[in-house]
Amino acid sequence: MLAGFLFLNTLYLQGVRGDSAAMAGLATLPATAVVAVTAPLAGRLTARRGPRIPLALGGLLLAAGPFGLTDLSPSTPYLQLAVGYALLGLGFGLLNPPITNTAVTGIPRAQAGVASAVASTSRQVGSALGVAVVGSLVASGFHGDLPTGAHISPAARAAFADATHAGWWLMAGCGLAVAIIALVTTGGWARGTAARTARLLAGPADPASPASPASSAGAAGPHAAVGAPDVQTSKPASR
Repeated sequence: MLAGFLFLNTLYLQGVRGDSAAMAGLATLPATAVVAVTAPLAGRLTARRGPRIPLALGGLLLAAGPFGLTDLSPSTPYLQLAVGYALLGLGFGLLNPPITNTAVTGIPRAQAGVASAVASTSRQVGSALGVAVVGSLVASGFHGDLPTGAHISPAARAAFADATHAGWWLMAGCGLAVAIIALVTTGGWARGTAARTARLLAGPADPASPASPASSAGAAGPHAAVGAPDVQTSKPASR
């Protein structure tokens, strides 16, 4: 979703509003600044209260940000854009720490690296899908050349701004879906399922493990098991 937002927002700022690449980057600063501030706080909140609150709240904010951008036009005030960007950044900042926490806490520690890799791969796949789906949706609603440069007519700019509305609605729906999924997957039933899955992945204890009581008793021998005293034999002294 983040990649889809950056892709669509860049096209809007540079193609519709006529901003330069540098100005488009500066215009998006409210989102990135809020992410930088919110992410550490979300990590502390996740450590204290669990992932349920930041996941649900982050999903709602992800829905609220794009919802405020569903009526964009070439003359939309920047204040409206900044508020939408800030809400998006706040949602993204709240989501990242609990997602990683949820991915690695439901399995044994020995497989935590695998879970983290799966979560990272999922983010990359989601980024690619976000750009592809949002781009296809906007392209299906816009007929003509992409508005780039000052020679594009105002009518073409307005038409492209209207075509972006479907992409913003899609992002708002995805944010709402994140909030619903967060509430479903962080409840008592979901935690019990995760605990049972973790036990299945961990498997039975290895009898040959050094930490196993049986192996420790076997290594010490039968005398050690019954607490037999250590009898030392000495060689008879020669006369």
